[in-house]
Amino acid sequence: MPAVGVLRGPAVGLVTPGAHTAARRAFAAGLICLGIAAAAYGILHVTFGPRPFSIQVRWAPDVDDVRRQVAERRYGLSQGELLEGRTWRYALNDRSPTNVRALVSDAVIEDTQNIDRTAFQVSPSAPRLSDQTSHTWIPVGLRGVTVLCLILGLIGIGLGLIERAAPGTTAAWFVPRQRRVGVTSPDPIVTRHRIRYLNPRAAAYGLASLIAVAIACDVLWMPIQGDDSLSNLLIAQRSPSVWASFNDGLVSQSYLRPFRIAQIKALFDVAQGSDYWLVYRGFHALLVGVAIFLFTRVLRVSTMIDFAAAAFALVTLTGLHTFSGTVREAFPINHYLEIVVFCLLALNLARSRGGIWVDAAAVLTFAVATLTLESGLLIWVVAAAVWAGAESRPVVLS
Repeated sequence: MPAVGVLRGPAVGLVTPGAHTAARRAFAAGLICLGIAAAAYGILHVTFGPRPFSIQVRWAPDVDDVRRQVAERRYGLSQGELLEGRTWRYALNDRSPTNVRALVSDAVIEDTQNIDRTAFQVSPSAPRLSDQTSHTWIPVGLRGVTVLCLILGLIGIGLGLIERAAPGTTAAWFVPRQRRVGVTSPDPIVTRHRIRYLNPRAAAYGLASLIAVAIACDVLWMPIQGDDSLSNLLIAQRSPSVWASFNDGLVSQSYLRPFRIAQIKALFDVAQGSDYWLVYRGFHALLVGVAIFLFTRVLRVSTMIDFAAAAFALVTLTGLHTFSGTVREAFPINHYLEIVVFCLLALNLARSRGGIWVDAAAVLTFAVATLTLESGLLIWVVAAAVWAGAESRPVVLS
């Protein structure tokens, strides 16, 4: 019987799913994750509702216990706790402007804290109380699933778009198995052999994902920095729209940072007066994941030696003493980390095959980065270094 086996040496008759298949898989995975995030978020709000804000109320001197209890029921004040004298801490269940206006205008209430008495809204820096349930791990778990699946869903859809724009870029990640068809005799006998192996690129992305998820989870548990973020949140609260915030940034006499305040305003509107932590810290965690992904992608891992070098590079990146400071700060958006993402995006674009869409994306990246922070000018340095032939010469940017 003629010998039939797998051909050695260069790939012969290599059959791999098309780039459109990888793109569809990425889109499908992203949509599934987004669906899970939406379901978890819906269950969280339907079952437990939004977490109440903590406010403080100082009652008028002539208010007795009966009048105070009547006012508490009228304005949706619960979980009352006497702090000192006539000052009480409450959970505000009804955050509507009508209720807040009536609360601060009532003569039985002398003063309030954590309430904007001009906009008739709860202050963005007001602390949130825990959900009213004996099983506190349930809402915490639902919030964790929501944020994690949201990040993974956006990453999946982003990878699908990358695969459609540049076929073959991410196909090896989603399709690590290859199928070879080899024929070593004239007999019409075909041996199909599936080769299972550890794909170096997939291993690099897997390691990067573990690091990104670990850091993102740590970021999510950080509260919003009230002292540094309050003024920006109040400016966003007073602005009528994102476009108005952008225009105000263009004519500002202090800084030319229109995209900075426009981003804060956009996320402020998405939060809808309640989910500031989820929106701002979720965006912060997303930036961490995108930065590590772009850093890994530019390494172009193709062999196990490349993977070893990539692992060392990832550990060096996240272990530097400057990395912690870059990731931790947020006002309430971490614009320093945004500039890192823009620089890595420019580096990826500069090392691509080029084209009109790549050029347009590079110009757009430079414009958005420079109108966010002045350090966005580093985009030009990164792009110029690569386009000048820095691929063959080590370049250190400081």
